[in-house]
Amino acid sequence: MTMRIFANGLFAGIIAGILVVLLQYLLTEPLILEAEEYESGAKVHFAGLAEPGVMHDHGANAAADAPAAPEEGEESVAARFSLAFAADFVVYVAWGLILSALISVAVAKGHKISLQTGLLWGLAGFVAVHIAPGVGLAPELPGIPAADLNARQLWWIGTVLAAAAAMGLFAFAQNPVGIAVGIALLVIPHVIGAPHLAQLAGLAPPSLAGEYVARSYAVAMAGWSLLGLATGWLWSRPADPAPVPVPVEDR
Repeated sequence: MTMRIFANGLFAGIIAGILVVLLQYLLTEPLILEAEEYESGAKVHFAGLAEPGVMHDHGANAAADAPAAPEEGEESVAARFSLAFAADFVVYVAWGLILSALISVAVAKGHKISLQTGLLWGLAGFVAVHIAPGVGLAPELPGIPAADLNARQLWWIGTVLAAAAAMGLFAFAQNPVGIAVGIALLVIPHVIGAPHLAQLAGLAPPSLAGEYVARSYAVAMAGWSLLGLATGWLWSRPADPAPVPVPVEDR
């Protein structure tokens, strides 16, 4: 059973990781690069709007006057993205192993796993890992000031654990009390509140930040959906039967 948990989680995580890497390269990396131009001063949000006649020339003059940002060599860019994409593989393989282990517990208790139920498991993971904490701490572009990192990490971990427990109660609780506890687990972290600065600020345009949040959630949902589908398919397959010993005729 342990080897099956490991093999299923590894295979599903690699498949989902490949999809997430491709989608991030196409959808979110261009937005990150553009945000870094605002962070370095190569672009300025709404620069020159106070001057008459330049309402449709956002940042053109200021960008020209701003100090040129140091250009990153192709090798350093490639190395940076390679590390980011490698991290994606590690993360989704880890989520795949966790998801496979949890599904193995459900299988041991007699629950049937199929493509459909696998997709539901994946979507539950997406809600627990991205939507629930994202209500308080949405994905952020470079150049956006934020509260203390340790405080945000602690709140994020607690929110994810509470949301994961809530998803389990919603799926397997057999009484209204369990459902009520699940709802409370979803709400309590947001009653406590995520750590935030007293004032909001940022160098990138709000429209760019909003687009990044939307694309980040789309990529994560696609990755978790594929992770759930792959894990469900692998667990729905019958385990390899034990070899039947063949009697040896006495000579």
